[in-house]
Amino acid sequence: MNTTIYYFLIYIAEALICIQYTSNIFSDRFSHFKTFIAIFILYSTLFIISLLQNPYINVIVFFIFHIFIFCCLFQTTKLNAVFHSLILTITMIFTELIVLTIYSNISVHFYTEIYIHHITLVMAIISKLLYFIITFFISHTLLKNSNNTIPFSSRECFLLCIIPILSLWISFTFIHMCLTTPLKNKLDAMIRSEE
Repeated sequence: MNTTIYYFLIYIAEALICIQYTSNIFSDRFSHFKTFIAIFILYSTLFIISLLQNPYINVIVFFIFHIFIFCCLFQTTKLNAVFHSLILTITMIFTELIVLTIYSNISVHFYTEIYIHHITLVMAIISKLLYFIITFFISHTLLKNSNNTIPFSSRECFLLCIIPILSLWISFTFIHMCLTTPLKNKLDAMIRSEE
């Protein structure tokens, strides 16, 4: 049950990242509120489909849903929608694979069933932070190259991304400390929840 809640929160985070990405790239066809609600409904559908636990279906549906989101909710061409959907899909796949590869190599408990909820939560937070950072840079780079005015300079965009980058570094540091340093019983009980 905890894993299902984690995945639901992951899809909420992905919806917010999609909203951030599209707000920098496209012009809305409808009000921001209607666009916001439509994206959350579509991401809820993505979450329900993900319960099938088939990664191939998840990737295909993720790609198709983003084309649908871009074509229906924003003023863009179909080719442009496919391009941006491909960007988000590839970025999502790479960020999850990067985190999975790094975490599986540094975690002693990665393959233990006991720690599955902790591992899922930590990997989700780190991969979504990385996904956000990359899509943020992409959306602001594409916005800078278009005729629109960019709300931030390149230096300001970098400074805005320092917080998620530092969060990633702190997360990796805590993970490494928790996995390699033996803790006293009271401190261990505070960090680990009893199931």
